[in-house]
Amino acid sequence: MLHTKWTNAYDVRALDVLAALNNGGYEAWFVGGCVRDALLDRPVHDYDVTTIAKPEEVIEVCGEHWHCIPTGIQHGTVTVVNSDLPIEVTTFRKDGTYSDGRRPDEVSFSNQLQTDLERRDFTINALVWRPEEGVKDLLGGRTDLARGIVRAVGDPRRRFTEDGLRILRGIRFSVELNFEIDTKTYEAMLDLAPLIHNVSTERVTEEFGRALLADVFLLPIGLPIWRQIFPDLLSSDNKHRDAYLVSLDWSDWQELPPDLTCRLATFLLVIQALGYPEAELDGWHPPTLKKTVAASFQMTDQLRLSRQQQRQLSGILSIFQKLPDEKVVSEDVQSRFWLRRQMADHGQESCIFVLSILRFIAKLTLPQSLSTFSPQYINLLYRRLSEVMITVLSDSSPRSLKHLAVDGEDLIAKGFTPGPVLGNILNALFEAVLAERVDNKYDALMAYIDQHRQELDHISNLIDFKR
Repeated sequence: MLHTKWTNAYDVRALDVLAALNNGGYEAWFVGGCVRDALLDRPVHDYDVTTIAKPEEVIEVCGEHWHCIPTGIQHGTVTVVNSDLPIEVTTFRKDGTYSDGRRPDEVSFSNQLQTDLERRDFTINALVWRPEEGVKDLLGGRTDLARGIVRAVGDPRRRFTEDGLRILRGIRFSVELNFEIDTKTYEAMLDLAPLIHNVSTERVTEEFGRALLADVFLLPIGLPIWRQIFPDLLSSDNKHRDAYLVSLDWSDWQELPPDLTCRLATFLLVIQALGYPEAELDGWHPPTLKKTVAASFQMTDQLRLSRQQQRQLSGILSIFQKLPDEKVVSEDVQSRFWLRRQMADHGQESCIFVLSILRFIAKLTLPQSLSTFSPQYINLLYRRLSEVMITVLSDSSPRSLKHLAVDGEDLIAKGFTPGPVLGNILNALFEAVLAERVDNKYDALMAYIDQHRQELDHISNLIDFKR
């Protein structure tokens, strides 16, 4: 009997690989996240197959039809690529010791499915499926899935000692799926949290990043665990901040854009601001906000981000560091100039992310006992900058220097000396356009140059003098 209900949840390319192994006489099953997500009616993205076939047998069967890559053949893993879809195929195995806290020092292949499943991290990831038999649950994973429980397979202390990253994965599954963590599993996580220091920064960043992108905010669930990654930011002696973390309503976290840099900036800014003592409780006004942003910059060194992510995060934090005061943001021309300047320096997307973060902060609610927290400044910023953003996005103001209606050749024709100084003069003209002192039109800019020639010549002479 074919279990077509779940067959429809899987990509036909992965099903073809699974069928090839089973039709070739080798027991093979989908395993792990693909089975878990199908049962939860979540989209399936990654495919893992566990099989009795040895790596060379996997290559023999699948190599006739698809490209096979021996990605981890020493651990029994072959990646079969079917029309650009990679399927990880791993032989039933039993793991030896984990001296490096990441991978087993040695593995021994097995003929038993249960032996393979007993080495896995959590019961909800130890479910298997194939069309002929449907879901097979040997370790109680389907019950835990139905109850919304993250439970380690077997002895949780052993699972986490083998690989400290599993602690972070457990938290991540909890926030991604909105599941509770089994009591014994969570106690083992807390006791063994220092093992996270043995995990590479790249692997920590990946799990932390995926947890940040979940709809549920991660800190209230695993504060002592995340403290291992950010010991200064989340120091255990800051009871003032910890009380806020427990008391705040984080339900609006899911409304933030699902972008790592936006979520990470929010995480850093909020936690830093809540770290100030009682006397500085109103941590969202410009003086303390600047200290908050400066401290947030330092925290980014504890993660391994891509260059693009680093630039984006730096842009978001830089904009926060330069947030205008109440007087500037209340005045139309000045607020439009400020926003155009930030968009030119850091990009439109970063500015939109800043508005999303301001909205999130403005909506944070506190119980009556903590009502001295006053976010009026953030509320004003969000309301006014949202209005200004609509105006700026709908006007024709230039977003960067390349959109200016004049260029270096036009300046040379006006008698300015060729060289690097032209860039500074163009920047001065760009600034004048952003500040609405002149329209971004060729004739208007040429007339502006004539009217402000002495000022622009001064810029030229100043640069020449510095050189």
